[in-house]
Amino acid sequence: MGNINMIYIDVLVIINLYVTWFLLKGTAFFLRLKVKGGRVALGSFIGGMSSLLILMPPLHFTINVAIKIALGFLIVAATFLLKKQVFTFLKTLLTFLIMNFIYAGLMLALWLFSSPLGMNYNNGYAYFNISFLAILIFTAIAYGVVRLIRYRMDSNFSSDERYEIKIKYRGAEISLCGFADSGNTVVDYFSGLPVIVCSKEKFSGILPGEILECDTYTTQYDGIRLLPFNTVGHSGIMPVFKPDEITITGHGVKEGKDITTMVGIANSFAQPGIEAVFNPKILL
Repeated sequence: MGNINMIYIDVLVIINLYVTWFLLKGTAFFLRLKVKGGRVALGSFIGGMSSLLILMPPLHFTINVAIKIALGFLIVAATFLLKKQVFTFLKTLLTFLIMNFIYAGLMLALWLFSSPLGMNYNNGYAYFNISFLAILIFTAIAYGVVRLIRYRMDSNFSSDERYEIKIKYRGAEISLCGFADSGNTVVDYFSGLPVIVCSKEKFSGILPGEILECDTYTTQYDGIRLLPFNTVGHSGIMPVFKPDEITITGHGVKEGKDITTMVGIANSFAQPGIEAVFNPKILL
């Protein structure tokens, strides 16, 4: 396990705090989850403190995995607060654990094959004997790389481009002309899925007429619920439903992309020819 006596507790905790922070941000990025900075800090703190397990004698593999899963559950619960969304919580937990195990595996390989000076590895945690200045520099570089990747991915989609959106729902297929707008941040509170906002005219004859009045109906319909929303200068209630299938084709999407989102029904858009608006991140 190396010279365990040379481990500095403060450096150990800070290194693993930063690692947990990036793992949590990476999880939120891949799953398109919104998370508050304070919650990420709380989860990162738990991850940083859990790195003290490196000081224990080597644990049996199954015990180590069980502890990792329990800590992952605690960190994800503290960070994302997905109390009522069991499926989304499990998906988030699984993504975080996979990223964690990949990181642990890479650190183990680094320790076994190159044994960098001042590195210790035990129980799935790594320690590097580096200065605080080096930690800050590497963190800044890593953060810059993440932001650059995010910028490049987002820049592949332009709101000036038109996309063909095909929605299949209960045997009917609707084709809409839409555009990508990062300002559309509407998310279904129950499923955590992003919402494609569509013009109600395209759903005439497919959805009950009362639903097409958007926020005025009172009857409950199977699979359709009301979603409160807020936009610049307007707020209200939007009917949303889960379609059977959605495919988007257009700029940056070569052969069409099947996506999983909710569909929201809104009034017509001011811009002529536009029948739907979606956040470009759903295509990433």
